Amino acid sequence: MLSEGCERVVILWDENPAWTPEKDFTAIRCWHIEREELIKNLNAAKVDRMKIRLVCIEREFETWMLFDRELVERVISTKAHPAKVKRIGNPIAINDPKAVLLRLFRENHRTFNPDVSAKSFASNLDSLNHLKKCDTFRYFAQAVVGRMPISWQAYHYKPKGTRK
Repeated sequence: MLSEGCERVVILWDENPAWTPEKDFTAIRCWHIEREELIKNLNAAKVDRMKIRLVCIEREFETWMLFDRELVERVISTKAHPAKVKRIGNPIAINDPKAVLLRLFRENHRTFNPDVSAKSFASNLDSLNHLKKCDTFRYFAQAVVGRMPISWQAYHYKPKGTRK
């Protein structure tokens, strides 16, 4: 991407990627270790690190969606059956956010398919006001834009150790 003229590339990954076995959702996963391995690989490939940003989503992508209850309601709702979703106090504390979305869809007689739902989440997103409450989303936005959007709370990377 850099060789094709991109000024900045953001490498985004889930703390709990879908392709890892369930047992890998353990305390031994560590953003800092994964981040250091990515940096080592980028350095070995002689990639200009000033043009690369690394962002790990705490838990998984669905965590971000759980910050916006209204967005989840719009995605789950149908014209005949508007959904009601309770506000989730701290989505970061949820170890398996995909399971929570699955349950919310099921409770509203809908099927959650991550690939299909992604398009619906994108088309129903009309504001970042709720998502910007999430540290890793702010970090992602900062990485994409090159600076923190005006009036958004600053985010500074803090190495995360293994879960306790």
